[in-house]
Amino acid sequence: MSKILFVLLFIFFSIQNKPVYAEPISEEFSGNNAYLHLKKQLIFGPRYVGSAGHRQVQRYIIEQLKKYGWYPEQMVFSQDTPIGKKVFTNIIATKNKLSNKIVLICSHYDTKWFRNINFVGANDAGSSTAVLLELARVLGLPKYNNKFSYEPILVFFDGEEAFIYWSDTDSLFGSRYFVSQWKKQNKLEHIKCMVLIDMVGDKNWTITVPENSDKKLIDLLLLSAEKLGIRNKITTPYRFSIEDDHIPFVNEGIPAIDIIDFEYGSAPGKNDYWHTIEDNLDKISIKSLTLTGKLVLEFLSNLDK
Repeated sequence: MSKILFVLLFIFFSIQNKPVYAEPISEEFSGNNAYLHLKKQLIFGPRYVGSAGHRQVQRYIIEQLKKYGWYPEQMVFSQDTPIGKKVFTNIIATKNKLSNKIVLICSHYDTKWFRNINFVGANDAGSSTAVLLELARVLGLPKYNNKFSYEPILVFFDGEEAFIYWSDTDSLFGSRYFVSQWKKQNKLEHIKCMVLIDMVGDKNWTITVPENSDKKLIDLLLLSAEKLGIRNKITTPYRFSIEDDHIPFVNEGIPAIDIIDFEYGSAPGKNDYWHTIEDNLDKISIKSLTLTGKLVLEFLSNLDK
């Protein structure tokens, strides 16, 4: 055998036997896809509870989940609010049968009700709903079936926003009801942790993890951000606690983290776009949606380690 032929055969068999390293799951996330989901929501207009846009976005979320191979369940309930009785719908998406170890990945999809402004909520909560839908696509890919030692379940909460003034009875309608029902059904004990995404599309993307998030989960998020080279974008501990959909879980002793950018305004550190007519598409960045999705997927991967 000539030396040239030997070398060629050696190279051929080396290539055949070389281990194939799959790209990290975070690389699958498309900010462009998330942005399209966001634009679609804004076409529906305001999506406060009981509005036409609210019903349209529910249908859209369910259609997309089915498209990505998930099984959406509607948790419908009614409650009294300061402006009368309202019907709410949480959307819960599963891939497999209920596991003994669950991680909930969550967002709210309703927008705040305003009497006098056309509030479309591009960032709050269009951005997190869009990210969660793109996460549904990625986690629904056949090659990621049974990737984790736990079962990811996606939850789109309704009624996060207060109708009049934020209080224990005028806020977090969907997450409070979800926790109460799972508690009655003895399902809470199966939750490994709850991951909440909220207000993540701001062009000046800085994640402000509130101090009432679980400390071990915060450390894991920081590790995940370090691996992605974006540790400098995470502010923790944030100077405030934040009342958000993670609170009903925290109150039941379930580890929870709120991945939120609560500095959404005209200058760093400000929040003057929040709950105003300025919360529209021109404040949103595809890059910010991408960074959020990749961070959440890296975090979910590190939960197994």
